[in-house]
Amino acid sequence: LDEGGAPVSGAQLIATRAQSQGVAGERASSNRDGEYRFEALSEGEYELSASADGFADALASKVVVSSVQSAPFDLTLVKGVEVVVRVTRAG
Repeated sequence: LDEGGAPVSGAQLIATRAQSQGVAGERASSNRDGEYRFEALSEGEYELSASADGFADALASKVVVSSVQSAPFDLTLVKGVEVVVRVTRAG
């Protein structure tokens, strides 16, 4: 969802198991209604990240998956600006 509560289509989401030491987890994309689904998450604690063009990345920690049932979890994406810094060597 964006700041106004509207769905964000095409957001890229990653669910990473809390104890995975940074190894990327399962990926999903949001549909035109802003909905997404991870197909194979086992029970446990996850970090959920979301990114979309024109928005700052969103991150949620300690997201607990406790059963095979579907459960909604909304992340809010805030409109942002991408900053690119170029460093050049003088001389």
